Amino acid sequence: MRFRLPIFVSLLLFISACTTEKNYIEDFYQNVPQQESTFILHELKLKNGILLLYQDKTGYRQAFYSKGKQVWSLTANAELKPSDGISWLMNNDPTIPLAMFGGVLTDDQIQKVVVKQKTLVQEASILDSGKGYRVWYALFDRLENPSPGEPDPLKIEAFDLEGDILWKNGVYEDGLFSGRTDK
Repeated sequence: MRFRLPIFVSLLLFISACTTEKNYIEDFYQNVPQQESTFILHELKLKNGILLLYQDKTGYRQAFYSKGKQVWSLTANAELKPSDGISWLMNNDPTIPLAMFGGVLTDDQIQKVVVKQKTLVQEASILDSGKGYRVWYALFDRLENPSPGEPDPLKIEAFDLEGDILWKNGVYEDGLFSGRTDK
């Protein structure tokens, strides 16, 4: 009898864990605005939550499930067929423990995407969506605020294999720039 109780408890914990795992996906589909056209492209399990990269009829999106708060934070959409070969989105929801960036790449020359803040810089991860385009994402623990009286330091830049900037978005020495560059 002593051996049955630990086995029973272990089985209960396993079933509970599987149910919780299943429920967050069900919960995700209940929270998305375009349920009928939504499909998940990629799932990443992080230490404090789950990041889903997904598509619906309006475009590419990201969602983060916060394990601590047990809530979903959904981004707006990024274009699936951007004219410049790259699109981007951002989410800085204060209820979740990270700032999310991401988008779609349709220009095969773009091999690297970098997101720059005031003191933080991160190279994005790039994945094949399996749908004829690539997706990129970058995660930060926080979004840095600009210094008082200074323009927003946030920049997103896309590079080719040689390290040349093909596309950029942000405030530069000449002012705001968003689009393709002349290399």
